[in-house]
Amino acid sequence: MPHRSSIEEPAEKIGKSIYEKEPGEFSEQLKKYGFLDVQEELEIKDLSAIVKTISRYNFPAGVFIAMNYTAKILLKSNQISSVPTENTIFSTSLKPDGKFFMFTDLADFVLEIEKEKIKIFPRENINLNKVPSLSFELFTISKKGNDTWRNLHNLNQSPYEFFSKLYFFIDCAICGMMEYALDLVQKYASERIQGGKPIKDYFAIKEKIYKISEFVNIVSEVIDNLSENPEKIHRKSFFITGFALRESAILLSEAIQIFGGYGYMKDFKVEKLYREAETLRNLT
Repeated sequence: MPHRSSIEEPAEKIGKSIYEKEPGEFSEQLKKYGFLDVQEELEIKDLSAIVKTISRYNFPAGVFIAMNYTAKILLKSNQISSVPTENTIFSTSLKPDGKFFMFTDLADFVLEIEKEKIKIFPRENINLNKVPSLSFELFTISKKGNDTWRNLHNLNQSPYEFFSKLYFFIDCAICGMMEYALDLVQKYASERIQGGKPIKDYFAIKEKIYKISEFVNIVSEVIDNLSENPEKIHRKSFFITGFALRESAILLSEAIQIFGGYGYMKDFKVEKLYREAETLRNLT
């Protein structure tokens, strides 16, 4: 995988190749080009750039990468050689004792995050139960037989530390997704003519677009700061994630209003972004 100087260009290339692809397809593409692995030469700022860039084209793929980067950083810090990390897919919940898991049907290993400890076990040792959802595919898990935990590892890191890193990468994914949303509303507002002029010239539309733009600028600035100072992530990412999830859902609701009735149509994409943001907010 390329170094920092050229990291965003290949990330954008792979992002374009998985645009609108489903998890089964984008997971294979990400594995093929090495974007699921945490290479030794890559720093937090490189990984955050990858997550943000790919999320512009496929938000679920960005969340998928965020989850896997966090799990692999955890495993490397624990030096558990019996659990491979190269081209391996991990699944986890998004909060302590969380009941819902994402991408678990694709996973090789599952992380169960309790309030006091972290466990990891092979996907083959659990049963999956699919949960109805309007966006991300969600699963609950249950034991398979009596030896489910035979290959289990208890990891020496607090759940708080784990989620602080995961939420940081999710912030990056949200920022990339909102950059895409901004592009969508700006393009539509420039092309949609009403009353003899583009709707972007009306104050109500200008205000909504400005708020989305300011959100992107604020979250980008915070991500850049934390990427350069990763020791601050564990203190600040929870607060930033709460803000990012809440405000992105509100702003995407306003983005739908810019499109009017078209905003609820799948052809215009923004309704899908709103569903995904709301689902993610309810899972954390």
